[in-house]
Amino acid sequence: MNFLILGKPNVGKTSFFNLISHNNSNIIHKTIGTTRDWHIANLVNNQNIKIYDTPGIIENEKTFKQSISSFINDIDIFLFIINFKDDSYNRDKELINFFRKFNKEIILIVNKDDNFYQNKNLSDFGIKNIFYISCSHKLGINEFLNYMNKYEVKNNRINDI
Repeated sequence: MNFLILGKPNVGKTSFFNLISHNNSNIIHKTIGTTRDWHIANLVNNQNIKIYDTPGIIENEKTFKQSISSFINDIDIFLFIINFKDDSYNRDKELINFFRKFNKEIILIVNKDDNFYQNKNLSDFGIKNIFYISCSHKLGINEFLNYMNKYEVKNNRINDI
């Protein structure tokens, strides 16, 4: 299985990647655009699930689509991360609607819920599987990892980006 982490800049994609892969080599910082490279690692305790970390979607969807076109068919599920503290999710909804065109399952990850309120009404995203997490406090990560164990393993086809 191959999971691609997506979302706007500075929502915690790389922090999430580091936690679910136990990979601490990726730099995280509050400055937008810190992650500039793509990273690949195995899911913690499951060497058959690959996680792909992306830079934030800064450019337009066309440019981003070109950058993933060589391997998009090998991605099974999108993990779309949003910021719990945002007041508006209009851009996130636009991006999710763009990614729906690829006919992949999308799991919504709500990061920065540091007090673990889990109280946002996110029904208008139209996504069934939603996980609230706080990367900085490591809340909700184990629940997400337990959920990932339900996926059947298949051969990974992507060797590198």
